Amino acid sequence: MPSTRSEPELRAERRQRAPAPARRARLAIVLLAVLLGAWLAPRPARADRLLDMCDVVGVRENQLIGYGVVVGLQGTGDDVSAPFAMQSLRSLLRRLGVQIDQSQLRLRNVAAVLVTANIPAFIRSGARIDVTVASVGNARSLRGGVLVQTPLRAADRRVYAAAQGALIVGGFEAGGAGGGVQAATTNTARVPGGALVEREIETSIEEQGFLTLALKEPNFLTAQRVVEAVNAQAGAPLARAIDAGSVAVEVRVPPEQGSEAAPATPAPDPRLKPSKAAQAAAAARAAEQKKLEADKRAAAAVSLLAKLTTVEVAPDTAARVIINERTGTVVAGGDVRLLPVAIAQGGITISVRERAEVSQPGPLSSGKTEVVTQTDIDAQEPRPEVVYLDGAASLADVAKALSSFGVSPRELASILQALRSAGALRAEIIVQ
Repeated sequence: MPSTRSEPELRAERRQRAPAPARRARLAIVLLAVLLGAWLAPRPARADRLLDMCDVVGVRENQLIGYGVVVGLQGTGDDVSAPFAMQSLRSLLRRLGVQIDQSQLRLRNVAAVLVTANIPAFIRSGARIDVTVASVGNARSLRGGVLVQTPLRAADRRVYAAAQGALIVGGFEAGGAGGGVQAATTNTARVPGGALVEREIETSIEEQGFLTLALKEPNFLTAQRVVEAVNAQAGAPLARAIDAGSVAVEVRVPPEQGSEAAPATPAPDPRLKPSKAAQAAAAARAAEQKKLEADKRAAAAVSLLAKLTTVEVAPDTAARVIINERTGTVVAGGDVRLLPVAIAQGGITISVRERAEVSQPGPLSSGKTEVVTQTDIDAQEPRPEVVYLDGAASLADVAKALSSFGVSPRELASILQALRSAGALRAEIIVQ
């Protein structure tokens, strides 16, 4: 009687009846093909975000500094040997309308300090920033102190912020007549949000219609890759490389949608002299138009930078080997290459041993018994073995080849320098 089953069902039955070793062999072949395909698949190059590799020229912090007074200390402030603390306190009280004799001042609860802060770009008036306070006198601790209002100035000597508030000290100290213990330092402190911004710092990221991106690590190939990535993202040739460390990006103001052209203003009659009111109105319109165009360019620059945050670029890293002679540390980058070379490494071992011996004079002689030092010097120079190293195309191969010597990091540093001098090591050697 003929079978009524379909052909797919018959093939499935035959596969199930196949011997177990044959099925395992087919499964192993399939797994091997999958693993081989995954291993041979192209791997993407390491890429970094564009704005992590570059700084936008004009977007930067500025440093502020000021001189102030900390009060409220528990006898750990400056003493009479710090005259500037006494002068600062007298000046502060004089500004507050208090006249006091210098002999009546007790400075153990007052300390003269320097106040520093970093004011970021685009910060507005009324915002708060953190400040760091450090003693400039002989105060033992600033714990429990309060910073009196201190103006903070920038390099142009203008006041941009005012700092005031209670100090937070990270360290501590405790002790008695017989000794004490101290952890970290107690002469520095922080005031989180202790400075109030009083003046804004003018920041311009767009100049003459261009943004400038400064590479943190200048490199010609990286700069060209940045140009290509920016142009691909923008869909237009906006970027161009200035040099190995700078890329200029053009800022284009998009046309306004649905805007009608402004009616043309009739040219004034040159025979008529405009009045002062007409001149003032024309100057006001020109200033307003100029400000409007500047605002449009700034908005376009911000929009362009927002789009560039998603751009990724594979940086070109230089082949470097860093050698620290003090600690014996050797660090090599991933692009180090080694050409075929023969190396013989050896050294001389000198051992010096001294022993004391008694010199006994002969019988019936007039000599004296004395102690004589005998020195034995032994020098051994092992016969160096010449080792031939094949060329290495990766850092792992270089490390494996050089580790065959079994040398210390300091000896390895000398070998690397000799390889670089011989032209076999394709990398820059930096000795710290």
